[in-house]
Amino acid sequence: MRLGVSTSGYTHDCKIKEYLPRIKKAGYNAVDFDLYDYYDQIMHPDWMSWADDTRIAAAEAGLSIGQTHAQLGLFAKPDLSYEPPAEIFYRNIKVCALLGCKEIVFHPIFYPEV
Repeated sequence: MRLGVSTSGYTHDCKIKEYLPRIKKAGYNAVDFDLYDYYDQIMHPDWMSWADDTRIAAAEAGLSIGQTHAQLGLFAKPDLSYEPPAEIFYRNIKVCALLGCKEIVFHPIFYPEV
């Protein structure tokens, strides 16, 4: 059985290579990796290297990545039409695979109050 914890919030205090060992030391062996905290890294031209470095950092810390959470903050337009930002969705799926993770959570879009 894996005991995991979300990575949300850690990104504001320190870098991945710093917080993953902290999570392991706290007794966890898996993380729920919040990709929405890493929009800039995922949209960077060298995003695949970032994903590979993250996978290595998790392995070095002795953690598996149990699941990832894709981008949030996706809103419908006032006329309730919606066009998903395909590139970020594509990259979230690819990053999940590069991290060695088989599960990704996509939250539904948020509609404005009508």
